[in-house]
Amino acid sequence: MLHRRCTDDLGEIYEHINNMNLFLFNDALVFTSRTVSHLPFERTPKTSLQFLAAVALSSLLIEDIPDSKYIQNAFVLKGPKRQWICATETEEDKMIWLSLLANAIHAAIKQT
Repeated sequence: MLHRRCTDDLGEIYEHINNMNLFLFNDALVFTSRTVSHLPFERTPKTSLQFLAAVALSSLLIEDIPDSKYIQNAFVLKGPKRQWICATETEEDKMIWLSLLANAIHAAIKQT
């Protein structure tokens, strides 16, 4: 899930803005938005993906976001031009993603 970070008098608040899919390759991370539509008389929903961005792993930074009452299981992916605030369903999923991304980024930097 993609979130937007806002600040108010109480601190930082996060707003869900998009369901997102990440595709991890050897040298890049691809971001897509996911849309699910339910059509009448169809048994299975239609899922479509729209390309948002591709970032070279060698230029990607990861930052953990501590859990709060506003967001759980979140982290920031920082590219050269923008950043994405992502959240997973479970803490285990978050740890898996952080580990996979850190290893992939390390390998990509090592190859350059």
